[in-house]
Amino acid sequence: MTHPVSYKRHWFPSQIIAHAVWLYFRLPLSLRLVEEMLLERGIVVSYETIRRWGKKFGPEYARRLRGKPPSPNDVWHLDEVVIGIAGKKHRMWRAVDQDGWNCRNPSQLNSVYASGQLERFIMFKGRHFDRSVILLCVRWNLAYGLSLRNLEEMMAERGISVDHATIHRWVIRYSPELLERLSSSKRAVTGKWHMDETYIKVRGQWRYLYRAIESNGDTVEFWFSERRNLAAAKRFLRKALKRHGRPERIVIDGSQTNREAILSCDAMNRLEDHSRRKLKPIRIRQSAYLNNRIQKDHRAIKRRVRPMLGIKTMNSARVILGGIEMVHMMRKQQAIYARNPQTSLVEQFERLAARSQDAASTIP
Repeated sequence: MTHPVSYKRHWFPSQIIAHAVWLYFRLPLSLRLVEEMLLERGIVVSYETIRRWGKKFGPEYARRLRGKPPSPNDVWHLDEVVIGIAGKKHRMWRAVDQDGWNCRNPSQLNSVYASGQLERFIMFKGRHFDRSVILLCVRWNLAYGLSLRNLEEMMAERGISVDHATIHRWVIRYSPELLERLSSSKRAVTGKWHMDETYIKVRGQWRYLYRAIESNGDTVEFWFSERRNLAAAKRFLRKALKRHGRPERIVIDGSQTNREAILSCDAMNRLEDHSRRKLKPIRIRQSAYLNNRIQKDHRAIKRRVRPMLGIKTMNSARVILGGIEMVHMMRKQQAIYARNPQTSLVEQFERLAARSQDAASTIP
């Protein structure tokens, strides 16, 4: 039930207040011009009082405007407007539907945010192809042993003419964003890790993919590096420790470089800890046979990279390998929402594309 607007303790009648607010917001008039127009009608009111009326009653009037209930078939048109405030540029996001209705109704916005509809428009804004076609090509390229030209041919069989270079740009554009969303919704890992690195060829030269999995086989972290040295191993471990906390034990092969990196990062992590808890050192187990688990896990990544016939740049390699690792984590059901009931790869991609980020959690 909507309660009437309260004008208690206001010296002017409600009709004058409503008319002054309407003049200021509806017409291109300054506060002093509204003051002058009211003065011509024998109403003496300061422009500062009109400003306070607009600030208090403007949002209340807007909430009471007649709104259209949202529909799944609505087509939204989204854009932003740059507004200068105190010499700085700020952006106001606006959306209207196919009938021109302004999507500012609170209930409508809440339902759209809950379904992730607004995030989809932000993510796929300005694309010539539909989001379903883009997601399909990105998923097939990352999940299966198909080249870009294979995907171009498969799309042509479905009546969709898209160039293989366009598909490659989609993969480069959307893989990092999807990976970031999956990382923020991953379930916690155990304290027993297996760490190793594998080889990936980039422009005819071997590069190194550092990876870590936990005792249940879930992926902990990964990092792609040009070199295989102490600095690369330490950078990978710092990233894993920052995101997942300290493990109890790390299993590695006979690599002394990885051992030194673990000892160095462990010591630095304990020095930077301010919780006043007595932290136990990370236990290191060196055994080539105990590390067979992560060696087997490498196969899923290598199997997908092999049909690509070489990657040209390090930046592309990092993005593509991140997307392949993302699909690998999806197949392991590592996302919180994919645990029970188990969701397919298609459903997980749809949920990632539709999931609202923290940045979209407030109504603009």
